[in-house]
This record gives sequence, C-alpha cells and structure tokens, in this order.
Amino acid sequence: GSELNFSFTVTHQLPVSEIVNDDLITCFPNPTNGLVFIDGLGVGDADCTVFNALGQPIQAAVLTSTDNLTIDFAENPKGMYLIHLKTEKGVVIKKVFLQ
Repeated sequence: GSELNFSFTVTHQLPVSEIVNDDLITCFPNPTNGLVFIDGLGVGDADCTVFNALGQPIQAAVLTSTDNLTIDFAENPKGMYLIHLKTEKGVVIKKVFLQ
C-alpha cells in the first residue's frame, strides 16, 4: 500500500477567550439565503467578526449600544460561517449556513 503524509500551517486562529452562554442571543434564519438577523446582544459595545470555513475573517464591525444586528451574506459563496461576537460579558460564537 501507499502512504500519504500531510503537513499544514495554521495561519489564522479564531480568538479564544471566555465563552458566554449564548442561549439569549438568537441568530436567524439559519440556514439563510442572504440576510441573517442577530438579536439579544444587549446594551454596550460589541466587536463582530465573520469568519469563513477556512478561519479567514471576511467581515468585521464594531457595534455600539445595540440590541440587534443584520449581516448580509449574499455576496459570499455558499457554506458555513462563524459569527464571533465579543462583548463586555465575553465571547459568543454562532455558526451560520449560507444556502
């Protein structure tokens, strides 16, 4: 038999910090055809970064005093995306599927 050996280098890592209970934050519709709505962020500032399935950041925004957020995925290829929300309470990561 033949043997295959692979090696790889991680160039982008998702930030890891305190993960908070994300039950209060809703992300819909999921799966989506374009727009995704996120409710329940609460009051205060939040950093939002969207990562593709390869872990590459594709969108980023700083939110101030908001309770909801709309993200447009229409220009992106179909697949899985991670929405990384960093608030004063910690980090929430939501998985979204674009059809």
